[in-house]
Amino acid sequence: MNLGDLDLVAQANGAIDAAMEDILNKLLTHLRLEAGNITSEALFQRLVDIALASVTIANILALIGAIFFVATLLMRTMVPLRVTGIISDVFFIGYGVLSGTVTTLILYILLLPINIFRLAQMLSLVKRARVAAQGDLSMDWLKLPPGRLVGELGFLAPDNRRTQSLECTEDGQVLAITYDRLLEIYFQNPEFGYYFLRLSTERLLQNITRLEGIIDEYKAQAESAKANQADSAKQD
Repeated sequence: MNLGDLDLVAQANGAIDAAMEDILNKLLTHLRLEAGNITSEALFQRLVDIALASVTIANILALIGAIFFVATLLMRTMVPLRVTGIISDVFFIGYGVLSGTVTTLILYILLLPINIFRLAQMLSLVKRARVAAQGDLSMDWLKLPPGRLVGELGFLAPDNRRTQSLECTEDGQVLAITYDRLLEIYFQNPEFGYYFLRLSTERLLQNITRLEGIIDEYKAQAESAKANQADSAKQD
């Protein structure tokens, strides 16, 4: 290393020392402490004073809103996430109003109706699934009472084939859902998943009962035919 390099290093070290000293002086000025009178007790007391001075209603609202926002990041289901998000939005709106922070206020005023709308959508979906699961699960409901599900077994079949066909005899509206979207809703909302499985299971059990009834009917017809043949043989 030559003399020029040593001179550059010395200048860099001097600049760093000067910058650190300037930062330290500004910090001490902000804390209202004198460089010659720095003690641990004085520093601690000054930090406590600053913390107490920053305890305002606006900052408390911001802290609570931040806690609820972090909680949304830890949730795996949509309904609790949206509810927690709404609570967080309300606290941040309060913070924006009291602190006069326009950007924060506008942001969370926009987020609040979005979270409310999405929550209403999810609750409506769960309600429709519950009605479908608790209602009449026979195939008679295919005579088109409104708001019912059809073709759900196709989502569970290996080849995605449905067990029956549906013909619309009057004008109506049909809402379709893709397999990927169904999986997304299923994993996001366990309550919807539960009612969907219950609906599908009861539909399968009902089909099994119907098939057993058909088999019993065929057996009764076969036994009746055998009995008639036996009577005819005796008469001959």
